[in-house]
Parts: sequence; C-alpha cells; structure tokens
Amino acid sequence: MKEKLLEKIESLNEIEKYQEIIDLIEALPAEQLNTELMGELGRAYNNIEEYEKGLEILKSIENEVGDTALWNWRIGYSYFFLEDYPKAEKHFLKVCEQEPDNEKACDFLVGTYIALGEIEEEENGNSEKAIEYALEAKKYAKTRENKIDTEIFLASLYNRHMRYTEAEEILRPILAKNKRDIEGNYELGYSLFKQERYEEALEYFLKLEKLDDADEWLYQKIGICYKNLDEKEKALKYYLKAVELDEEDTYSISDIAWLYNFLGKYEEGLKYLERLEELGQDDAWTNVEFGYCLSRLERYEEAIKKLNHALEVEDEEKDIAHIHSLLGWSYRQLEDYDKALEHYIQSKEGRDSAWINFEIAICYENLDDYEKALEYALISYELDKDEVNVLSEIGWLYNYMGKYEDALPFLLRAQELGRNDEGINTEIAVSLGRSGNVKEAIEKLKKTLTMVNENEINQRIFINSELARLYGSLEEPQPEEALKYLNVAKELGREDEWIYSQIGYQLGYNPDKSEEALEHFEKAIELGRDDAWIFEMKGIILLDLKRYEEALESFKKAYDKDNNGWYLYSMGRCLRGLERYEEAIEILLKSRQISLDEEDVVDGEDFELAHCYIGIGDKENAQKYLDSARDSITERGILNDYFKEKIEKIEKGISSLDTLFN
Repeated sequence: MKEKLLEKIESLNEIEKYQEIIDLIEALPAEQLNTELMGELGRAYNNIEEYEKGLEILKSIENEVGDTALWNWRIGYSYFFLEDYPKAEKHFLKVCEQEPDNEKACDFLVGTYIALGEIEEEENGNSEKAIEYALEAKKYAKTRENKIDTEIFLASLYNRHMRYTEAEEILRPILAKNKRDIEGNYELGYSLFKQERYEEALEYFLKLEKLDDADEWLYQKIGICYKNLDEKEKALKYYLKAVELDEEDTYSISDIAWLYNFLGKYEEGLKYLERLEELGQDDAWTNVEFGYCLSRLERYEEAIKKLNHALEVEDEEKDIAHIHSLLGWSYRQLEDYDKALEHYIQSKEGRDSAWINFEIAICYENLDDYEKALEYALISYELDKDEVNVLSEIGWLYNYMGKYEDALPFLLRAQELGRNDEGINTEIAVSLGRSGNVKEAIEKLKKTLTMVNENEINQRIFINSELARLYGSLEEPQPEEALKYLNVAKELGREDEWIYSQIGYQLGYNPDKSEEALEHFEKAIELGRDDAWIFEMKGIILLDLKRYEEALESFKKAYDKDNNGWYLYSMGRCLRGLERYEEAIEILLKSRQISLDEEDVVDGEDFELAHCYIGIGDKENAQKYLDSARDSITERGILNDYFKEKIEKIEKGISSLDTLFN
C-alpha cells in the first residue's frame, strides 16, 4: 500500500499535479502519515509556491530526517524562495557535503551567493563582502551557464566599484565564446564606457540594440558615446530615443538641449530647455544654457534674466566666469558697452582667454577708447597669435590711429592664415598707401573694388574715396584719375565736407575749372569744414582768378586758424594785386622775418617786396630785394626761364622809375 502510494505521488510529480498530491496526502488518516509522506507534502507545497507552508511541514520532521541530504535540499529550497538566503546557504552546503556531485544544490548555492552579494552591495553597501560572495558562487558553478553567470556578476561588482579593468579581463573571454550574451555585452560596454573608451564601448552597446535589449538607459549611454566621439547628430538621435521611453529623463533632455544649441538649432534647443523647466530643473547649468540659447535667438533681455538667475542659484560647480562672459555678450549685442565691459572684466578674472580680451577690445572700440581697445587686442594676440579676427582687429586699430606701418604685419598675417576677403585687402591697401607704398596700394584697392558686394554702399564709397586720395598723393599727381573715383563716391551718396574739399582740390589742377573748384570749396565750408587748409585752397583759386579782395579774406581766415608765415606771404600778394603796397610791404616783411627765423628761403617775399617798392616808387629798396632774390636763386642753382622772366620784368619796372622821375 505504501509503495503504491509513493509511486502514485511520483507519477503526479512528473506531470506537475502538485495540488492533487497535497489533496491525496492530506486526505489520509493521521496514523498513516509518516516522515516520507510529510516530506512529499512539504515538497508539493514548495512546488505550488506556498513556501512558508512547505517550510512548516518540513520542520515538523526535522528530528527524524534533519541530517539527510533530501530534507536539507527541500528546506533549503523553501528558504531560498522565501529569500532567507543565509539559511538557504546553510542547508544547501549540507547537501553538497553529503552529495558533492549534486548539481542542483550547486546551482542553488550559486543563486544564493549571488543574491547574498546583491544584498550586501545594494542594501548594506558592503562591496568587499559582495565580492566575497561572488567568489564563493564561482566555487559551486558547475555548468557553463552558471560559470558565465558568476563571472558576469563578479564583473558587475567590479564595475560598480570602479575596478573597470578587472571587469574587462573577466568579460572578454566570455564574449569571445558567446558574442550574443546580453549581460556580458552590457557589463563590458559599461566597463569601457567608464574608462572613457567610447568607441569600443559603443561596439557593445550597439550589439545590445541589435539583440533587442534596448531601453532608455542604453539609448542614453549610446548618445553619450556619440557625443564624446564628436558625432553630434547621431548622439541626438539616441538621446531622443531615450526620452521617448522616459519622458522625465532630465539627463538626456539636458544633453538634447545642449546638442541642438551646439548644432545651431536654437529653437529646438529652447523647447527642451523649457521641458527641463517644466520638470522643475532650476540649476545653474540649465539657466546658463537657457541664457546662451536665448542670446543666439537675439532675445537678449530674456537671456540676461536667465543668466542673472544662474548667478543667484547656489551651485558650487557653476562656472561664474562663463556666466559673466555670456552676460557680456548679451549686453554687447544690446550696445550697452559699459555693462558688457563690467561683465567681461569679471569673466577675465576667472578665465583670461584670447576671446574675452578680444571682446573687451571690441567694447572699448565702440566706446571710442582706441588706446584701451588696442591694449586688450594685443593681450588677446599674445594668448593666441593665430586668431584671424584678433589680427584683423589690431591691424584696423593701428590704421585708425594712423600707425600704418605697425598695422601692416598684423593684416598680412591675417591674410596668410586664410582671411582674403575684401575687408582685409582694403585695410592692407590703406596701410600700404598711408605708409608710402602708394602704387601698390592703388593696385590692391582696385582689386577690392571687384570683391565688394554691390549692396555694401558705405564700403564702396570708402574704397573709391581712398583711391582718389592715393592718386592725389602720387609724386606726379593724377587729378583726372582722382576725380574719377571722387565722383563715383559722390554718386554713391557721399555728401560731406571731405568729398567736396577733395573734388575742389583736384579740379584746381585745371585752370579752366577754377570756378567749379571754388564752388566745391564753398560747399565744403558750408558743410562745416573750418580749418586753415580749406581757406588756403579757396584763397589760391581766388588769387589765380585775380579776385584779390576775396582771396585776401580767405588767407586772413587761414592765418587766424594757423599762424603760418606762408599765409602772410599770400596776403601780401593779394594786397599787391589790390595796389595796397604799403600794407603789402608791412605784411611781407613780417612773413620774411618768420622765414628767416625758421631758416627758410625768402626769395618769394623778396620778389613781392621788389614789386611793391616799385609800386611806391622806391627804386633803392626795389633793387635791394630783387638782388637778394636773384642771389638766393642763383646760389641754389634754380635760375630757370621762369625766374629769368620774373627778374627781367622787375628790372623793367625799376628802369621805368628812372624814366618816370627824370
């Protein structure tokens, strides 16, 4: 009877009819129950996952069979699934002592030690103890599967405790045999990732994706790898996948915002920054990125608010220098250069870069403090001698300050480094022209005219104006060429005192256009030109036109602006033309004395004095100053036909005095 009952129970076990076993045994009278049947009953309760009931029944027969391998197996099983791993370990060890080849007991010991290791690691934070359990698990791993499980568990513990190279050593042999092992790929990928070997890590992470084991964590890590490998578009793709699976993954959302901003897609970047804000993220980094994004969208006031808030947020890791640099940038775009300077200088205290010094230079330039601008531009240059914008700026500043020879090396270096646009060629031409290389400058400016955009009216005006100036400064001036470019500049819209002054000056070379030249000088004066030069030029034209009274007034104005003896000489000529000889003599003698004091020649004054003395009938003084003029010219070796004719005319005037008084 007993044997048949046990056979039936075994057959029901084979077909997993565990509840029938329970019903069968519990229906038996108490006197028929024995330790063997109670053991089967405990086993059946274990098999229907009522482990506490199974444990209770098995404990009831401990005195009778507690030293057997079977009983220890069954009660160890109960404890294992009740997650009482220390007791499960105790009983499975007894099984292995009695039956060393019991693979099932070894399997459960592997699982028990892994579970104990996880508890020590995750609940108690005892990594050393966890690793001890992992090493114990290895001792009982008999099957290939268990061996892999224990190795991967040990590797995972090494990974968690930054022992990445040890983890890698364990994992590589495993994956060499089974490249599709999900946990192995995960742990090795993570190990390489933490060693910042992103390209290698990516290989294993992408395998996991192909093995259909991708989750938001994996997508995030793939995104990080691509980001660090400077493959920003691919990084973005995987971060977006991560956020699809976890809409509150603030790490991925932050990097998505950063990547969009980096790629210049600021509207998209702003959307994800706003998502972070909705999720309650209000740290310094988020506000700084907000500020950067808004500034690139030219929403500078909003950017400033976010950046100021970033300064207020308590965060030991925030980059204060960077925040001030962004504030400086936003204020500069708003043309508040004083405020921009304030922030840039604070940024410089923590980050003395070439860029920050260049920005400070730009601010000072816009505040018309060119000396300070140059000072900081040169500091920027010392920090980065190959930054084209800095080289160009230094060249421009030197040109603006009239230090053309200093400007040229910086401008040429900028061109050498690849800047070869109209702007740099124009500045080089200015440096060349104003430092004496006029012909070379003219050729370069003609080239820049072919490079400048038709819509850049102001630059076209400048180039044409500069060409005109250069043609006028040649050793043998070319007034017709100069006029050609001046007229182009005027047609393009230049309407200032300079253009009229220069047109007048170039027209003055042609005696037939004296009246037209005079009109242009008058227009320049009307537009505000009020210096000695303009009155001198006007006076010369008027004198040539024998409009002596007007010429005299013009030279008087020139002399009022600049006490130059030459203007006195010119006034003397005008007075002689008006036959106001005594006034002329007084002024000419004054001019003559200035010339002598300055160790200059006086033949001009002497010729004029000779004429004036003839005018008042003073033959002696007329002869005296004629002789003085002739001696000076002869001594200097410049006695040409012009002077001979001049001398002959005066001699005739003196001779006429003899006739007049005889």
